[in-house]
Amino acid sequence: MGSRNFNIDISSIHDGNKFINDLTTKNFATIDGEYIWDLGFDAMPHCTVIMPEDYPNCCGFHKSIKENALEKFKKFPDCCDFHRKLAKKKWFKKELYSHVPEKTVTQWSYLECFMDENIEKDDWFREITDYFDYVFDSFGTPTVGLGDFIGHMNHYLKNNDFKTNFPLWKRKLLIEFIDERFKVEKSTEQKAKTDINILHGTYQRWVKALPSVIKEKEKLEKIFPLGNLMHSPHYNRFTQLTKFKTRTNGEFVEILINTTKAFLLKIDSTKVADVQKHQIEIINEAHRIKQVSLLQVYSKKELKYIKILNVWLKNEKEYFQELNSVLNPTSTVVNNISIKTKGNGNINNLGNDVTIQPQAKP
Repeated sequence: MGSRNFNIDISSIHDGNKFINDLTTKNFATIDGEYIWDLGFDAMPHCTVIMPEDYPNCCGFHKSIKENALEKFKKFPDCCDFHRKLAKKKWFKKELYSHVPEKTVTQWSYLECFMDENIEKDDWFREITDYFDYVFDSFGTPTVGLGDFIGHMNHYLKNNDFKTNFPLWKRKLLIEFIDERFKVEKSTEQKAKTDINILHGTYQRWVKALPSVIKEKEKLEKIFPLGNLMHSPHYNRFTQLTKFKTRTNGEFVEILINTTKAFLLKIDSTKVADVQKHQIEIINEAHRIKQVSLLQVYSKKELKYIKILNVWLKNEKEYFQELNSVLNPTSTVVNNISIKTKGNGNINNLGNDVTIQPQAKP
């Protein structure tokens, strides 16, 4: 990968103060991409480059790439709203981007050669899309010239006549990859779905809801499973970077739901050593979770694991009620108050399931 020189420029006092405040008040501090910039790098071909004679003046298509790049740079940064906004940055100078037209022409020749050389390989899709990402990254942050480059790519894949080794179905997959990669930048709503601080809050609510009979709860209160927040890592040999895609809040909650079920499956109530203690824990936890779900705001999806916990606790209570009725057939249940007489006539409170056993006559 080419050398990149990332710069952070929080010129607004308000945004700068917000970042400093996040560092001291949040579990994770993030910087919006708007404040990060670099000029990119020269991507290498990673293939044998065969240049057409008199490239890029060899044909109308290649010639149009050069002409379009030069024309756009003349208008830059007044070419679009995005770049007009870029021009307002204190660090901005147009001459920093004077290399873009030549870079566009050169990178295009590399891209064509790379696709031709790799399209018939078994791992063609990963190789080519990884190289795409490498070339895209080379245009820097924020990108200058990349939008037109992508336009040329789509035109090339949709309209050019190819040899039989580049079938339509492969071209369609590459077009889908490009379209997905360059959808409109994440909206505020999408950012909220993947904001790591929001995911951290989701995790804390889940741990709080877990009953204490789940032995893993104590350990879970001390950790935050960052690994579960990410999809499987993807290493790109061209960029030499490993990328992790953050799960959405909905995807993360789905993991928590399945984890809840897995924890509960480990509990075998038929092997509880201290039945009375277990009963009291179940009664207390049923009450606590009702209070938590009443006072804490859960999303519709989070309520799924709350429902699972409530049903499981209800089943536990019913199981021990039935077990008690078998083991103590002469017991009497009174108003669901857990009372059981001892040999000395004293009454002990056991919770909701209360029984009274008559003492033997002297």
